[in-house]
Amino acid sequence: MLGYSKHFSVNKLCAVYELEFLGYTFKDSYKLKLKDSENHKQLVAEKRKAAKKKPLANDLFPSSDETFAFIAGYTAGGAPYGITWEEDQDNIEESKIVNSHDENLPF
Repeated sequence: MLGYSKHFSVNKLCAVYELEFLGYTFKDSYKLKLKDSENHKQLVAEKRKAAKKKPLANDLFPSSDETFAFIAGYTAGGAPYGITWEEDQDNIEESKIVNSHDENLPF
């Protein structure tokens, strides 16, 4: 079965299903172990993928967190201060309004 899965580049569970289709038989306990193994591999891969995404988000916005869009600094006690996400969104909306009514724009 291992040779079959390697030769056809399929996982062991898929190899079992294909071999069963060809007339071979396997114990249900063995198939259950293979299913558990595949589920575990999938969970590990999802955790690894999630772990890769977290540093990426921090790299894109190193001076921000869930509260502040831009952290200007920290107080003596260690509390951050700066522009919150809500203030930043309000500024974006105001700039859209101002720019859409500006008659001096050439376009």
